[in-house]
Amino acid sequence: METFTANMIFNKESVAYKVSVEVKEASSDIKHLSHSGKMRIVIPNDDIKTVWEIRTTPSTINTLVDIVPSRNNRFKLQFDSNMGMEATNSKIAAGFELLIPTEHLKELKVDFLHEYRSDYGRVMFSVIKDQANVVLYDQDYQLLPGSFTFNHKISSMYTEDFIIKFASSYAAMPYLGELKVTWAPYQVITVNTNIFLQRIWNF
Repeated sequence: METFTANMIFNKESVAYKVSVEVKEASSDIKHLSHSGKMRIVIPNDDIKTVWEIRTTPSTINTLVDIVPSRNNRFKLQFDSNMGMEATNSKIAAGFELLIPTEHLKELKVDFLHEYRSDYGRVMFSVIKDQANVVLYDQDYQLLPGSFTFNHKISSMYTEDFIIKFASSYAAMPYLGELKVTWAPYQVITVNTNIFLQRIWNF
């Protein structure tokens, strides 16, 4: 692993500005990249710290940028991707976090997730403002031998939740299924099915 460090000081009108950098690199091959670093900038009335990481393999990508000034602010961006050796196996996750101590907005977080396998899939997106759920979209399914489930949810601080749940079992008769739709605390529709097939022999 190679390490690079640098320290700089600038003076302007008897005021010091300091910058320090440290970079570590284990590999520069784009398919097996390992690069990280940190930087600190000291200026009048502020002390800004930054950390970053980039790591890759033939099937994964991991990146992080985290900037933290001294005034309780924060900017954080993270992205992770895991692509399996097969096209039916993948996962992507991304996150964004912003801290701004103001009257109208103190914290904002945005998250995204996409996961896919031959028997499972999920998509999730959420926005959270000051620990309040602004919007959430979450959908997943699972397919197993003899059964299938599906869930769908949309939630927001401005509207009632909308939820769909479906489950079925067909490994053996009777074939069972249930569908449930909810769009308010007391607004629910439920549908149940029970199917039994019988063969009749005629001689």
